[in-house]
Amino acid sequence: MGEIKACGECGKPILPRSGRGRPRSYCSPECSAAAKRKRSDEHNQAVRVPGNRCPTCGHLLKEKA
Repeated sequence: MGEIKACGECGKPILPRSGRGRPRSYCSPECSAAAKRKRSDEHNQAVRVPGNRCPTCGHLLKEKA
């Protein structure tokens, strides 16, 4: 079994799951959704100048239509 990690959103311990697959990053679907909303908000509030990159994900931004 793997080691116990902390949830990326709330910090609670994440118990390792048995079997194969990607290790969990969040303790619950609610924490996963909250983290996704936070990333989306940061991405959407980035300065929209053609050629700029999102500070969170590095995605090349386009000017808002």
